[in-house]
Amino acid sequence: MFALVIGGGIFVYFLPSLLAVWRRVPEKRQICALNLYLGWTVIAWTTALQWALHLRSNRPSSREFLRPGSWSALRRRFSRSRWFWTGGLLAVSAVFIYLSLFVWPATPRLVPTDQFINFDDARRMAGGEKLYADIFQYTTPGTELLELGLIKLFGVRIVLLNVLMMVVGLVDAWLAMLLASSVLEDWDAALVALLFLCFGFHCSLGATHHPFSVMFVYAAAAAIIRRRDPLRLATAGTLLGLATAFTQTRGLAVIAIAGFVAWENGTRPAANRRLWRDELSLLAPFAAIVGAACVYVIWNAGVDRFIRYIVEFPLLYYRQGASNTWATSFAIYIPTLRGFAQWALIKLLVPAAYLVFAVYWWRRPKTFLSPRLLLLTVVGVSLFATVAYAPLHQRLAEVSLPAFILAVWMANRVGDWWWKIPAWGAAVAFVTLAPITIQRSHYWYFDSSAGRIATSRPEAIEEYAWLRDHTKPGDYFFADNSPRLYVLLGLHNPSRLPFVEPNDYTRPTQVARMVRRLTTTKPRFVLWGVNPTDFDDPGDRLFPVGELLRHCYHPVRPLLDGVIWQRDAQGCVDQGLPIAAQ
Repeated sequence: MFALVIGGGIFVYFLPSLLAVWRRVPEKRQICALNLYLGWTVIAWTTALQWALHLRSNRPSSREFLRPGSWSALRRRFSRSRWFWTGGLLAVSAVFIYLSLFVWPATPRLVPTDQFINFDDARRMAGGEKLYADIFQYTTPGTELLELGLIKLFGVRIVLLNVLMMVVGLVDAWLAMLLASSVLEDWDAALVALLFLCFGFHCSLGATHHPFSVMFVYAAAAAIIRRRDPLRLATAGTLLGLATAFTQTRGLAVIAIAGFVAWENGTRPAANRRLWRDELSLLAPFAAIVGAACVYVIWNAGVDRFIRYIVEFPLLYYRQGASNTWATSFAIYIPTLRGFAQWALIKLLVPAAYLVFAVYWWRRPKTFLSPRLLLLTVVGVSLFATVAYAPLHQRLAEVSLPAFILAVWMANRVGDWWWKIPAWGAAVAFVTLAPITIQRSHYWYFDSSAGRIATSRPEAIEEYAWLRDHTKPGDYFFADNSPRLYVLLGLHNPSRLPFVEPNDYTRPTQVARMVRRLTTTKPRFVLWGVNPTDFDDPGDRLFPVGELLRHCYHPVRPLLDGVIWQRDAQGCVDQGLPIAAQ
């Protein structure tokens, strides 16, 4: 019933615009703009309705309307209002993203994702620690350096993460419109942008390294989608270098685009000289930025750690994590109907769009293929390749924009336009109902050391309040899988690791080093949520940590993320432990 009321309200609100478009009123653009931006006032809505009903109509008679090509002509005329579609899309996107990230009027909504790993790294760097030397990280340093600059300007504030994601979302919406409008009409491009915003961007609202790097890849594609001269290619190379400086696997995109440039030059006369010029324009700025990122890592940690952290760990051990496997990525969303719909839309659409397009191209003459479509395909496939080894729903959704564009383009080639009605309906319903659902939820507020936050989980507030009452900012504190606690309470992680897992994701040398740090710094509290069966056997990866807890700490209280262990006042009872622990 609530959804019907909302849908009816949206229909009534845009009734003047619908009538103006239907009647082909010459002033339909002005009516649509008045309806969109000022329709919430009774006077403006009534005025727009009067204009839509009484101004001269250019709508053909029923016989003329049924004439072949009349509907296509109407679509072409309506789609010329690019400023209307782009401006309206950005306005809607701004409201949608803001209401998804903030609880009205301006309280940041806590999004408990991996974003706190990068943000705490930047916070520790601001305190004098060195990334890769004192802090473990397996991605290139772009995210930490960006957030470090913001922390130095504004301090450690949670709101910075939400503002960053709002900026990324608006840029993504604009880039989606630019890329889609290069091969589609403007209103189809707006549909693609909305679908991506709802079912792609909205699936992952955390300011991790992923959305930044994907945004730069989209920007590189937008820079060369229409023309590929040396300046545009150099711009694309720079943007791809920035993408790789945030996530090293995005370097696959520059290989894909370099291959595309080689293919395109191979179809032209005097290709060799032009090919070398274009490839150099693309690859030189890319190599300069990536080289600077690599030099930063090597300067801080040395060549050995650069190889082990940036190259070896992602290749050999990343997929050992509990959340980084194919089984996990396919199982999380299945149990509910809504989850299955999300799973089907993204996990089937993204690879299927590229496969169907490849078949479509193969069955037609190669000269039919637009270079723009091929560029979108190679960029999309390269992005898909960077997440295919562990296709988490959020990661796959972030790289889904090229797949949405190709899917809409192929649907248009079929010739039947009725599929757009449910597509627009789903996009409009999501854009409307998702923020309303978020805002109507009940929230609890917490004044953290990084600013006021809102969360819908009262047990989280209980955890934060207990830790705030028993610790003070700057205290050593370790949590096995909750890096957000360091940021919210201003606590100091004594280990290099942001979290640990009882598998090969956490290496034995890392466990040994972590135990040494815990025995040296003697944090009063440890939050431990690991299953007891994963650290009570000498063969378990985390057994040394379990031994330290059993002999130097005692459990005091269960909280949301695990059990709080407090250090014994009399010291460690096992004389066999390292001296520092006793």
